[in-house]
Amino acid sequence: TGKMGELRNLTAHEILSQVWLAQRQCRCLGWPRVRNLVFMGMGEPLDNYENVMAAVKVMPEHAFGVALKNVTISTVGVPGRIRALGHEIPAGPNLALSLHAPTQDLRIELVPTARGLVLEDLMREVDDYGEV
Repeated sequence: TGKMGELRNLTAHEILSQVWLAQRQCRCLGWPRVRNLVFMGMGEPLDNYENVMAAVKVMPEHAFGVALKNVTISTVGVPGRIRALGHEIPAGPNLALSLHAPTQDLRIELVPTARGLVLEDLMREVDDYGEV
């Protein structure tokens, strides 16, 4: 999916609607409610920073019942956004890093959007995130 290009990002409302629908489906089937959420796949959550942050901030406050400690944001790394996330929601979501490859050159070949942040810089941002 990293080579497919981007059509558009989900709005905060669309993100929250997906969570609501999943909760509703679980309730209808008699399953336990959704307790863990991961933002990932078919797009980079940190490229949709404002909408993802708006959705993450609303979830614990409303009927979704998903604590921030059970929310994970998966990223290939967007310059400055990992650090910004740590400062915006200090006790916030978990961070999952999708490296895709052990070297920068192979990483760029597999995921062209990874060109914007070299592994060494990315590791510094992740370290900063963990210290906030």
